[in-house]
Amino acid sequence: MENATVPIFECPTCGKQELIPLAVCEWMLNTVPYSRHDSNSNPIYTKLCPDCSTKEVTTDLRSPAVEIVEGDLLDQEVDVIVNTWNRNIIPWWLLLPQGVSGAIKRRGGTTPFKEVRRHGSIPLGGAVLTSAAKLPFKGIIHVAGINLFWRASERSIRDSVKNAMRVAHEKGFKSIAFPLIGAGSGGFNQEQAKTFMLDELSRLDVQMRVKIVVFKKLTS
Repeated sequence: MENATVPIFECPTCGKQELIPLAVCEWMLNTVPYSRHDSNSNPIYTKLCPDCSTKEVTTDLRSPAVEIVEGDLLDQEVDVIVNTWNRNIIPWWLLLPQGVSGAIKRRGGTTPFKEVRRHGSIPLGGAVLTSAAKLPFKGIIHVAGINLFWRASERSIRDSVKNAMRVAHEKGFKSIAFPLIGAGSGGFNQEQAKTFMLDELSRLDVQMRVKIVVFKKLTS
């Protein structure tokens, strides 16, 4: 009788592997990115370990220093923030204010969205810079993280991160804060989005302070 395969969860940051019995983790396998099989035909899935999901991640001296925090993107002390936008084809004033975009409109006004409209359609994963209006940042980078059906893909998430970092670097910004691109309505859960973003950031040859902000509403 052949031995049953055992799913292996591998952290993309530190490489730590953990074997979990199928009966315990079968329910979550459809939500975790599959990577490869090991020499014993055990499937390996990509998932941040508890240590790397809560600490500052520095994978390379040339890579950006990444910090994962909980809170509100608009409360971060950085030069520029990233707004998860769309292909910029539908007029902004027809869209219901929600998520990061909704928060920007409520606290900063509509000027950034009037400015982004002038750029015309944005390729999926593309990025454009606008002013921050009334918000205390040097600018807002809008990324086309979702397609016309309001869905994200691994490629759109990775390209959004890469292009946002390119714009920030070209403009001389020293710090940037991202929301979880593609999570929620984009079709990915928080762990998946975080994994793709961290992996893409680790590939970049640019020094910058980066925050990935997991939204958490402050309780009074």
